[in-house]
Amino acid sequence: MTCYRIATRPVMFANTTEIAVALHLSGDQLARELSGDQVQAVAAAAATRVGIDQIRRYAGEVHAVNLQRMAGQITARADRAWRKEFWSSLREEDLCIDLAWRVPLDAGIGPVRS
Repeated sequence: MTCYRIATRPVMFANTTEIAVALHLSGDQLARELSGDQVQAVAAAAATRVGIDQIRRYAGEVHAVNLQRMAGQITARADRAWRKEFWSSLREEDLCIDLAWRVPLDAGIGPVRS
């Protein structure tokens, strides 16, 4: 697994889904105007506060639903209902994912093998 260090804290995220989930769980007011550095700081603080294991568990659920949707194993209605339940709104999901992609994959010390 390739992991990335975010900001200066020893928080390792495996992918942008984990960063998006961390942003969602942060409880912070998010805005499209946040810079990459600000997004990194929010994600790192959320991982410290919520715990990386919790973030990974939720990111795993997000990934599983994505795979089910791509495989046609769940209906569009069920997919939307799950997303609204997890993310609070589809707009929140879109914002968190958009912001997560602003974090450069070489943030901090860059790729590290675990």
